[in-house]
Amino acid sequence: MEDRYDSKEEALEVHRENGATDQYDNVRFPIRAMIQRASGEDYVWVNEGSEYALCHIESDWKQHPVSTDETDEWTRNDIHNYRDATWRIIEPALVPGYIKRYFAAPRVPTMARPKGGKTESAKRYTTELFNENPDQITEFVDLAKVTEQVEKNDLSRVFDLLDPVETEDIVIDYLQSQGWHVVKSSTSRAQPGIECVLRRVESEPETAYAQVKSGSSSVNVEELENLTDDATVYIHQYEEPAAALSENIVWVSPTQIQNHIVANPGYLPSHTLFKLQLGLEY
Repeated sequence: MEDRYDSKEEALEVHRENGATDQYDNVRFPIRAMIQRASGEDYVWVNEGSEYALCHIESDWKQHPVSTDETDEWTRNDIHNYRDATWRIIEPALVPGYIKRYFAAPRVPTMARPKGGKTESAKRYTTELFNENPDQITEFVDLAKVTEQVEKNDLSRVFDLLDPVETEDIVIDYLQSQGWHVVKSSTSRAQPGIECVLRRVESEPETAYAQVKSGSSSVNVEELENLTDDATVYIHQYEEPAAALSENIVWVSPTQIQNHIVANPGYLPSHTLFKLQLGLEY
C-alpha cells in the first residue's frame, strides 16, 4: 500500500483487492474498524496479561504509506492505518467486569466491541475513569450514595461492572452473613469446580460448597451433584437456572446479592465501592 487514498471507501476497496478479507469477502474487521467505524471520541481498552490501558481516540483515520526506508518502524510493523490517541494505564482493580470477561475469552478480535458496557452509565464510567487519576480516587466513596445507586439501578448495570473476582467475593460474603464460615485452605483451588468450602453449626455441624459465575456464564450443575450427598451447594449465576435444581443445590440470585450490597456496603473493598459509585451514577 504505497499510495495515499482520498477516501475511506477507496482505501477499503484496495484492501479488498489485496486479499485482506474475511470468509464473507468483507474487509477484515480490524481494518474496517480503524478506517471506518471508530469515531474521534471513542474509548478503546487494551490488555496485555495483567495490564490494562484505556485510550481516547482523538483524530479521524490517518494513513502511513509503505516506506523503503529500513529504519521506518511503521512499515516494519506493518502499520498503515492509524488514529491519534491519548493513553492511560488503568489499575486492574478499577477495570469494569465486562472488559475483564471480554479479554478472558479465547481469540479476542482486534477492535471489536464487547457485549457489555453499552449502557450510558458504563460509558460515563469509562469517560470519568480516563479523566480522573485512578491512584487517588478509591478512598473518596460515599457509602450512602453507593447504597442508593445500587438499590435504584437495574441489576444488569450492577453486575456489568463487577468483575469475576469481585462477584465471587460478594457472594461468599453474603453466605458468611448467613452464618457460614470459609475454610481458608479450601480457597487455594485445591478442589476444582468450587470456590471454597464453608462450615457452620446450628443444631449440628454443616458443610457447604460455593460455585460462582459472572457475566453470561452458567454453572454446570451436573458436575456438582456428587457433592450434595452430605452438603449444600450454593451456586450463583446471573440468569436463573433453566432446569429445576435438586434439593441440596441452592441458587443465590442477583437480587439477593444486590440486597446484600445495599444492606452492607461497608464490607466491600474500596475499589469495588468506587466502581459502583461512579459507574451507577445517573
